[in-house]
Amino acid sequence: MPVVKGPEKPKASQDGELAPAKEQVAASAQPVRRPRWLQATIIGLGAVAILQAGVIGVLILLRPKPQQTPPREITLGQFRFTAGPEDPGRLRGCEFRVSVLLDRQWQASAASRMQEEPSRFRQAVEELLREARSTDFADTSLRHLRLHIKEKLNEALGVAAVAEVLITDWRPEWGEPPSGSPACQPSQGEDFPPSPNVQL
Repeated sequence: MPVVKGPEKPKASQDGELAPAKEQVAASAQPVRRPRWLQATIIGLGAVAILQAGVIGVLILLRPKPQQTPPREITLGQFRFTAGPEDPGRLRGCEFRVSVLLDRQWQASAASRMQEEPSRFRQAVEELLREARSTDFADTSLRHLRLHIKEKLNEALGVAAVAEVLITDWRPEWGEPPSGSPACQPSQGEDFPPSPNVQL
């Protein structure tokens, strides 16, 4: 009796997988190639982005820092005058604070020097006070004393940079003079010294 054969099944490979399925897997595993023009475009855009970041970083580093305007008023600090035993005045001593107003023409350079070397300019004022006498304080506006301090500081600066000297926080010490010479004490009710009228 003849045997009827059915449709042949696809032969399995040695690893047990069907041959057509294995070919499909191998085809899907192959990498998809991009067009060359697309690859070049992506590389170019990346290079441009890196270049722009580098340029921005250099500009930030080279950007000039904002310059601060130097102060026009410089405070030299607190000073003290002590009258010698031969000084005939009633002002036996005083303490006060000295500040200066700088000329706008020399403001930047003078402020820089006075801030970098404060001891030098303090020493100039202290030398002047060691030579001073109570009579130098007789003027209630201290005009002569402020003028001498101004000249001394301008001499130390080498230019006429100090436009005005301000004396504040005045604390005098009165006493009887060693001799009967006229006193330097101001009249009653008078501010000694008054605040100078300076227009900034």
